Amino acid sequence: MKYDIGKANRLGNRDSNQDRFAIIERPQSILLVLADGMGGHEGGLLAANSFVVKFTEIFRAAAATLADPAHFLRETFMLAHHAVVEAGGRQDPPLNPRTTGVACVVQDGQVWWAHVGDSRFYLLRGGRVLSRTRDHSHVEDLLQQGKISEKRMKSHPQRNQISRCIGGNASKTPEPTVSEPVRLALNDVVLLCSDGLWGGMDDDVIAVSLADTKSMAPLVEYLAEQAELASYPKCDNISVAALRWLGSASKRAASASVPTQAVSKGKPEVDAAIDEIDQALQRAEADIKRIR
Repeated sequence: MKYDIGKANRLGNRDSNQDRFAIIERPQSILLVLADGMGGHEGGLLAANSFVVKFTEIFRAAAATLADPAHFLRETFMLAHHAVVEAGGRQDPPLNPRTTGVACVVQDGQVWWAHVGDSRFYLLRGGRVLSRTRDHSHVEDLLQQGKISEKRMKSHPQRNQISRCIGGNASKTPEPTVSEPVRLALNDVVLLCSDGLWGGMDDDVIAVSLADTKSMAPLVEYLAEQAELASYPKCDNISVAALRWLGSASKRAASASVPTQAVSKGKPEVDAAIDEIDQALQRAEADIKRIR
């Protein structure tokens, strides 16, 4: 596989960063996963981190070529949900952390994606949005019913009302929306982002901004910067993980990136739990390197 990756993470006008993402590359498949901890609930950062860590652990342990990527996404969302709930239960006092989440798998020249909440997946082609996830939110329902415009979504007073999320109540396992596979064309872009990006930019602007075939890294960083400026002084955390598809002819060496970290301010016990998760992931990566 041949592809180019870009990623960005910005604090925005917030005291802490509750976004996390990871891009895990393997010879036959690639995972992109992103979570946006729900700041209105205690433990949003813990939830986002737990979600991304569980996804990466399961992906690394899976077969080199996934037999059924859609099934993998659906089942891993369920397992990640329980991981978030359990992480909250281990706190003293216990928390009910919540997060939105989105993930995609690129394999055999195709892409599959799934999401819960309003973290989004975009498939961009030729400077246009070929497909995007539909948020599990009140304003998305209003948009689909034709009651508001997409522009109005961004400023609607109920914009932050999410109808589905990861974590929270252990008895209410969220059902992710999972796509059918789509065959990638040359220079297609797959993009995962938190609402800090799409809340500050129209979809058409996002698509046009990444239509240039230059290196993805500076394009994505510039896009995140512009979204931050557009939303000032009320900009949320912004996270973006993107991949430009360059074909299947040549192979790229596999590597892995751990969840993106940012300075956070939260309860000491929550921060300690997050540090413990991060350390466990680093130890797992070291074990994988020794095995290889």
